[in-house]
Amino acid sequence: MSFYRDILDKAALRASVEFRRLVTVESLKDNSKSISITHPRHFAIAYMHAIGRHSMPQIARAFGRQDHTTILSSLRRAHGHDGGGFQLRNGERQPIEPLWKKEQFTNMVMLDGWTGGPVVSADAETIQAVGEQNLTRFVSGKGWEAAA
Repeated sequence: MSFYRDILDKAALRASVEFRRLVTVESLKDNSKSISITHPRHFAIAYMHAIGRHSMPQIARAFGRQDHTTILSSLRRAHGHDGGGFQLRNGERQPIEPLWKKEQFTNMVMLDGWTGGPVVSADAETIQAVGEQNLTRFVSGKGWEAAA
């Protein structure tokens, strides 16, 4: 899958910076369920999805996965569940918190030059400056492909 190699390399580099240790493309493609591998994999998948050039089945193939639902599950883990996921903490059910905010990936992707436009964050001043419509196309639950 050399077609995806440049994006995977950049995702591995970004994951290395995020986790402050070396993350290789081979480790991202590994089937390990260790948290030291899965969190960087979730991060890299969310980064590749934020670029918006590839569908979930294409991302799944790039990571050596069988199905797009694996990517969907990883995105839900990275960005938080849609209200349906819970975990037990001290005997109580609490919602699963996202590992990262979508805005982080939007900013990274724009800074890396994958998409044009201003760097977007979700604070109130930026929403007014950039405009509600431009911001929601990236951070809404309607999907990141809406920007195209």
